[in-house]
Amino acid sequence: AVTAVAESWFDQLATFLTDFEHHLVMEEYKKTLIVKKCIFRIANNTGYFFYLALVVQDLEKLRWQLLVFLLVKQVLLQNVMEAGFPTVGTWWTASAGTARVVEEKPEKKQGSQWLRWRGSSEESSSQPDAAATLPRDLSEEVAMPPVNMFDDYLEVATQFAVTSAFAGVCPEVVVFAVLHLVAELSTDSYKMSQVHRRTVLSSGEIATWVSVVEAIAFGSTVVGFLILHTSCPQYPVHAVLVLEHVVLLVKCYLGWAIADTPEDVTARKIRLAMDSKSKRTNG
Repeated sequence: AVTAVAESWFDQLATFLTDFEHHLVMEEYKKTLIVKKCIFRIANNTGYFFYLALVVQDLEKLRWQLLVFLLVKQVLLQNVMEAGFPTVGTWWTASAGTARVVEEKPEKKQGSQWLRWRGSSEESSSQPDAAATLPRDLSEEVAMPPVNMFDDYLEVATQFAVTSAFAGVCPEVVVFAVLHLVAELSTDSYKMSQVHRRTVLSSGEIATWVSVVEAIAFGSTVVGFLILHTSCPQYPVHAVLVLEHVVLLVKCYLGWAIADTPEDVTARKIRLAMDSKSKRTNG
């Protein structure tokens, strides 16, 4: 409960600070807002874990707290709140609207069907003209609430921070994190296609989230070795630092060696650009 209340306060604080900066470009505004909310959200959700790991040094209690966080909050509550509540609300609204339409005009039977199940038995039997039903489909799409991908990305970033930083204390969190991501994939695809209005993210937002994940990966590596040194003081400090730097160097090398775009795709793009240029020159 305390985390939920503090999360709401931190979100309002992040929005206030970003508004106070008076950005002239919306893309820059979103970038700074993403960074601030990620910092506040991760600090709010992992602060108690850091306290147990570094101050109290009770790894057994930390292990159980991590399991409760992933199983109860991430797997159960988040999926129910994201998919269950909107589904029930949409079903209730669609049922009420359909009942009113049937009562007033039983011969036409317009209105929203349950969760916009396109291709249902009723639509396939009647097979209306696509041009005739397009305005109704567009009106139904616009009437739906917009999807909030911001919170979904924040949830994934927070889970990645917790899993990567404390996997050494509780390796089971990795398994539960994978299960949660599988469930999240199903609920998000259902939510985006059936419950909420479809949306498209800009490339600038995607690049910002990639940078956030990279920063979390570096920070989690440092935190993991810090917990290792705190829980196992028999290891000398210089040995832990050397091992930490080796891991960071390997990560940097892999990030540099593995290209973001495959080489065959890059070569194909170059050939297409050269062909297009030659056609314009010859034409």
